[in-house]
Amino acid sequence: MIQIDRPGYGASDALSADESPSVERFADDIAEYLRSINNEASSLSDLNFGPASAIGWSFGGYVAAALAARHPDLVDRLVIVATARPRRLQSGERFSIIAELRKHGVERGFEGLRASLKDDGAPSLLQLGIDDADPALATLGVRGQLDRSLEAGWTQDAAGVAFDRLAVRDHDWLAVADHVDVSTLLVYGAEDVLAEEKDARWFEHHIRDSALVTAPDAGHLVLLPEWARILDFVSERAEPTSDEA
Repeated sequence: MIQIDRPGYGASDALSADESPSVERFADDIAEYLRSINNEASSLSDLNFGPASAIGWSFGGYVAAALAARHPDLVDRLVIVATARPRRLQSGERFSIIAELRKHGVERGFEGLRASLKDDGAPSLLQLGIDDADPALATLGVRGQLDRSLEAGWTQDAAGVAFDRLAVRDHDWLAVADHVDVSTLLVYGAEDVLAEEKDARWFEHHIRDSALVTAPDAGHLVLLPEWARILDFVSERAEPTSDEA
């Protein structure tokens, strides 16, 4: 299992001044990495890893979908978890740290946007759409892991968030779901205020081979209570089936 940090997050290098951030660019970076490790494994030991499964939570759902759409040879299954429909993200609705950055002025360049975001400090769980009453937070160790993840993601202060905000300005990625042609599982929480039923239905409508799972008591952290189901799906132990409350 490989977890990817987008440019500017954690230890992932920031983009250079002459590179424009985009959802497609983020997906292409992952594709390049997957091909490199496949080639290395093949040359060293004749191993063939074959295609991978892509799992994307929240904003990462767009990148995972773009990876599946643009590089179908590398992805055999896709899971989109708690991801708002694209137009909603762009409209600036509440609870999305990416969308809320509109107040900083989306026409700013990277450095100006990064400086404004840096002054505001690292995002809170609430800004990520995670309510303090989310039942997933009651699990021992979860809150601490999330706090450490936020801290690690802020290693380069606001660089990663600024790149995400600028990537949203590029409208080319809005149609990415129409080009996904792999078996897809959509996982949403019934109590999620950031990614609601309309968002789930949007992806279900646009991705041909998709099935929707709605967890009745889950919020934006639906990834955690549904993790076993997700692993079953990507490991091909279960076919996609709808399970709505």
